[in-house]
Amino acid sequence: MNRHRQHLQTEVDASFLYRTLGEHADEPALAEIYFGMAKIEDSHARKMLEKYLSQGITATLPKPSVRARIQVKLARLFGDQPSLVLIKAGVWIRNQRQDYCSFNASPGYAGKPL
Repeated sequence: MNRHRQHLQTEVDASFLYRTLGEHADEPALAEIYFGMAKIEDSHARKMLEKYLSQGITATLPKPSVRARIQVKLARLFGDQPSLVLIKAGVWIRNQRQDYCSFNASPGYAGKPL
């Protein structure tokens, strides 16, 4: 998987995981926060896709990855606390973002960070 697709996948997966947390939140205020974060990730994915397309990079928005879907299924297996499994997903998302930021800062990269 090339880096551009990987970055888009990270945004899509983050949105999917936040949305899932929102669907399972015990409190409406917490659900609203998760849904808001999912909306932000959706926006990041769209902006990133537009940026890539404007640079002549062929890309489309992917569906949530198998990894993200499995994480959600595992979380649902463990009952009312999906956050126990999804916390690991949050660490993975953070690591992917750090990789994205270092890629954009690397010499020879033609684009600017979003």
